[in-house]
Amino acid sequence: MRIKGRRIWALAIAGALLVFLLCLLAGCGKTQSTETTPGSTQAPGQEAVDQASPDSTQAPGQEQAQPGMSSNGEQKADKPGKKVEILKNGSFEMGHYGWSPQEGTIITEDDGNKCVSVKYSWGLYQFLEVHQGQTYEITCQVRQDQEPISTARMCIIFYSKDHKILNERTVDIIHIPGNEWEDIPPATFTVPKGAAFTKLFLLSNGHGSVCFDNISITPVAGDSAEAEKS
Repeated sequence: MRIKGRRIWALAIAGALLVFLLCLLAGCGKTQSTETTPGSTQAPGQEAVDQASPDSTQAPGQEQAQPGMSSNGEQKADKPGKKVEILKNGSFEMGHYGWSPQEGTIITEDDGNKCVSVKYSWGLYQFLEVHQGQTYEITCQVRQDQEPISTARMCIIFYSKDHKILNERTVDIIHIPGNEWEDIPPATFTVPKGAAFTKLFLLSNGHGSVCFDNISITPVAGDSAEAEKS
């Protein structure tokens, strides 16, 4: 009986050890796995609040505003007097980008420089985002293209909100260039009160064609106060 009791006790101990080993192998006592999908930055156990498009930096629940637009959908305007370039693609390195494509021929010169060649036509223009009362400076380079010798003309026309031309406020910049690139003397213009939008036209004032390049339009410093009052 004593030997049999010892055997039972030994078997009980062996069984307990076996159960303990099986428990260790099965991971008993460990915390629950918090593995997430590969590449996920979501915290373990955290549910996604909002799904944004790939590469989006939008915070969960925050509406994304378009570039240049406020959160309520209104167009954001540059601060008057801020020294920024308001003309797009004035070097024509991106072809007709920013300009109306109806007129004007993009030319690539021998050195790789790009410019635009125009004849007498009102088909090459660009809308300008300007502020009433603000003065702007415009600079440009021009040269002759095809004969006969013609005048290079830059015309800035202001329109009212009902799309009527403010004739008394039209700005005309006229220059007769040579066969080599030269600068048109810098000129300034002030946006009149009542102007809702503006267009810059490039054209030849003759039977030949002229080339334009490196056009720049920037606000003149010191006019911000006057523009803000308008």
